[in-house]
Amino acid sequence: MAFNDSMRHLPWRPGQKQNYKASAENDYRLSSSFEMPGLGVWALGALLAVCLYCSPLLTGAQIIHPSEASALRAIKRSLNDPMKNLRNWNKGDPCTSNWTGVLCFNQTENDGYLHVQELQLLNMNLSGSLSPDLGLLSYMKILDVMWNKISGSIPKEIGNITSLELLLLNGNQLTGSLPEEIGNLPNLDRIQIDQNQISGPLPKSFANLNKTKHFLLDNNNLSGYLPPELSELPSLLILQLDNNNFDGNTIPASYSNMSKLLKLSLENNSLSGSVPSTIWQNRTLNGTERLILLQGNPVCSNANQLNIVQFCGSQSEDDFTTERSTNSSTDCPLQSCPLGNFYEYVPESPLSCFCAAPLLVGYRLKSPGFIDFLPYENQFEGYLTSVIPDTSKSGIGKGALAGIVLGAIAGAVTLSAIITLLIMRRYMRKHHAVSKRRLLSKISIQIDGVKGFTFKEMVLATDNFNSSSQVGQGGYGKVYKGILTDGTVVAIKRAQEGSLQGEKEFFTEIELLSRVHHRNLSLWLDIVTRKMNRCVNT
Repeated sequence: MAFNDSMRHLPWRPGQKQNYKASAENDYRLSSSFEMPGLGVWALGALLAVCLYCSPLLTGAQIIHPSEASALRAIKRSLNDPMKNLRNWNKGDPCTSNWTGVLCFNQTENDGYLHVQELQLLNMNLSGSLSPDLGLLSYMKILDVMWNKISGSIPKEIGNITSLELLLLNGNQLTGSLPEEIGNLPNLDRIQIDQNQISGPLPKSFANLNKTKHFLLDNNNLSGYLPPELSELPSLLILQLDNNNFDGNTIPASYSNMSKLLKLSLENNSLSGSVPSTIWQNRTLNGTERLILLQGNPVCSNANQLNIVQFCGSQSEDDFTTERSTNSSTDCPLQSCPLGNFYEYVPESPLSCFCAAPLLVGYRLKSPGFIDFLPYENQFEGYLTSVIPDTSKSGIGKGALAGIVLGAIAGAVTLSAIITLLIMRRYMRKHHAVSKRRLLSKISIQIDGVKGFTFKEMVLATDNFNSSSQVGQGGYGKVYKGILTDGTVVAIKRAQEGSLQGEKEFFTEIELLSRVHHRNLSLWLDIVTRKMNRCVNT
């Protein structure tokens, strides 16, 4: 909207009916199409502030590697999920959106991405098959799909996950043979594929599993002979191959070199032949230990002749009955410890007759390999007690940290929105006032017949509207006595900003003055507009 500095003078002659028309409509149209560049600047500034505030969070945003995200989606497509346990596997990032069963590392790797650390899908009533895309989870340490209904073969691509430490596939309906590629997993601590329908021989490549301690392949359809190469496993503690179809010689002589082996379970196979006399001959066993379990094999039909009764006999639970320590708690009064309310005396307490409610921990051992678990019961209970986390330690968990970050982002966005609205409101008020003043300054009156005066002439006639020239004052403005350059004395009424009258009153006053008639009065009506000033010269 441009301002015209030239003054417009519209004269009026007695007896003439003026025809004035305001140009407000055109001015309003211009005002309405005003683009308000200042508002865009303020809005852009507010948006920039939000971006700057959130930029550390956005630049530090952690997402999973795209290949692993694709692999997880392929894994889901290969599975049937009737219980909808994996229903959130199509929302957001697998790591930051906490996909069910997907556990990621807390920090990015050198490639700048997060990676899957564990895939925990146990006991979810899943069926279908295992996708070969599992091999793309190259940073994974734990693969756990125990106790589902997954069928099909074991993908050989699992052998690509060289970081894998736990391979837990037991309790499914897997078929086919064991992939040779599993022997390429140098960090594998436990291989647990029992309770399936795996067939074929044991791969010789399994002899490369130098860190494997637990080897559980029982309750399958494995066949062939026992590979002598397994004796090369330096860390092996438990080798559980019972309830399969192994045949041939009972135990290779090289197995006597496995000095760390605690248990070799070979029950219910088709083994015949002999047991090496040197096997574990230098080991001292207590009354509850049996390192070799052979019952259910043809070789046990000649147990007495082969002197292997200790390997073929059954054990009763009475053999493992242990005495539990007691103290003087039997002398404590019953009324001091309400036993019916789950309280009990603590014999291990240094305080006499100390009564407390114990923390009950239940556990269930599903694998048949734990048939002889009773000798280790006390030790296992002690272990459970030692690993119970100390809840007295304080710290911010992942959930709390995520809540803080999300809260900070939400707060920043809210604050920025409030600031932006306040700025816009303030600008709109100012713009509305300026637009109104500009609109008024554009208004003109059109009357036939002209004699023009400039605003500069009005200033000169009134000595710059000097107060000494003031002869009166009304609600619309002040009236000054002016002397034109030709000596003519005139009265000049000047509208002031903030006056009590608006444009409607201004035009009304002009119309009334135009109707004045007197024989001694010569009326000269001039209207001069300039920016914020409107003058009437009579």
